[in-house]
Amino acid sequence: MESLEQLRVLENGFRIRVLTTQYDGFGIDTLADLERARLTLDKKIM
Repeated sequence: MESLEQLRVLENGFRIRVLTTQYDGFGIDTLADLERARLTLDKKIM
């Protein structure tokens, strides 16, 4: 079974819009990912 939230949305009849941006995104799936995100955001705020 795939674990893509987008597929569940599409299967329920919703449309998804996808855009290209200049920003780098990141997923948060583990505590280590969360810590990396916090450090990244702290650097951008300062």
